[in-house]
Amino acid sequence: MCCSLAGEAECEQPSSGCAGTSIPLGSGSGGRFVLAPHLRHSCASWTGKSPGPVSGRASRAGRRRSAAGGGPRVVDEKDLLLREVDEELRRERLLKLWKRYGPAVIALAVGVVLVVAAWQGWSWYRERQLDHDSTLFERTARAVAELKPLAAADRWAELGPRLKTGDYRLAALMREAAARARGEDYESAATLYGRAARQADDDRLRYFARLREAVARLEAGRRDEAGSLLERLAVPENPFYHGVLELLAVLALEAGDADAARAHLDAILDDPAAPPGLTQRARQLKELIAERFGEAAGDGQGERKGEAGKKSADSAAAGKTGPDAASHDGAPADDGQN
Repeated sequence: MCCSLAGEAECEQPSSGCAGTSIPLGSGSGGRFVLAPHLRHSCASWTGKSPGPVSGRASRAGRRRSAAGGGPRVVDEKDLLLREVDEELRRERLLKLWKRYGPAVIALAVGVVLVVAAWQGWSWYRERQLDHDSTLFERTARAVAELKPLAAADRWAELGPRLKTGDYRLAALMREAAARARGEDYESAATLYGRAARQADDDRLRYFARLREAVARLEAGRRDEAGSLLERLAVPENPFYHGVLELLAVLALEAGDADAARAHLDAILDDPAAPPGLTQRARQLKELIAERFGEAAGDGQGERKGEAGKKSADSAAAGKTGPDAASHDGAPADDGQN
């Protein structure tokens, strides 16, 4: 801002602006002097006017004082500072947690990866084994289709040691037992079925193998062993329970015990869950008993009198009981194949 001293040393603010910083001396004086910055405010106080540049600086200073007094800008700066402090504290807490639990987390992650890799490897290896056994099993099944039962049984026996999985080895053992039963080698068939029952993990397959073992022992003439085995199998949880009851009725008739035979047949007829075909056979067999013995068991003479006829009928029923009971109860059709 410029102030000029003229005449009565009047100081006034020129309308042209604030560029001047020198004041001309009075008339007769050719020199000029420069006002110091602090005199510019004094000059402004003489005239009652605010100089331009000084007014701008004063305005900025006022804004700074306003901000220092708690304006929005100071609040923003405080919030930013608090956020930075919170983030720093959060980083420190996370770092402490990582130092404490980081190794355990890494070990767990590595363990999970190893377990998954091991499982995938085992699944691949198992699948390869199953493919190998499936190929050999199907090849043998085609090869024995035209062979006689005992020759087919020998081929199944040779296949067993070459198989790598227990499921296929058990299936080959069951096929061998069925082939020996068809070849009337009932002793060997009973032994093989017993071995299969001990190896089976599935309850249904285990009961089926035991039932076939009992039938083979019955065919081999070992009635007492067959009866004892059937008594152990006559439990409701056995999926072939009704077939076992039919076999027990046949054995009772062969022994001349009509009352025991009726009891086993009534258990079949009174059970709504019994297979229809087996129920029909039980009803026919009970009618045959009524014809031979009447509604109640006769004396020993009457039993001996009709024993020959009963045995022939019971033998036919026994021939149906094993495979038929198994098929009605949904067992594998093992005996119909080589």
